[in-house]
Amino acid sequence: MEKPIWYPSEYSFELLENVAIFRLKPILCIDLDHVLFLKKDDCLVIITPKSQQRLVAKSIMELANAKELQLYLEDLSFSHSCVRKTSKSSVNEIESPWDVISNSALEGLPISKRLNGELVIQ
Repeated sequence: MEKPIWYPSEYSFELLENVAIFRLKPILCIDLDHVLFLKKDDCLVIITPKSQQRLVAKSIMELANAKELQLYLEDLSFSHSCVRKTSKSSVNEIESPWDVISNSALEGLPISKRLNGELVIQ
């Protein structure tokens, strides 16, 4: 997940703020409310509003205990951000799915809009 990221200049980005980001290995089928799921490399990335952070982590650990699974859950909230790439060149504004990038890569991106995670994930 730490590969360098390069985006052409015809894109702007929407930043999803006030969220918690978890990386889970292995990829599991999980049913949770107020969550965005992304498959990235060999991990499941879970994005949830900060207000739901503890509840989501607790639910994942309870699932692991109930099924006797060995899980690796990592909190990426302080090192990564969640963005959505939007095309500037098209009239239709084709939106790509959400992506998680390191905060160091975020510094060079043109952020066109900041979104509150509570509103987007509900």
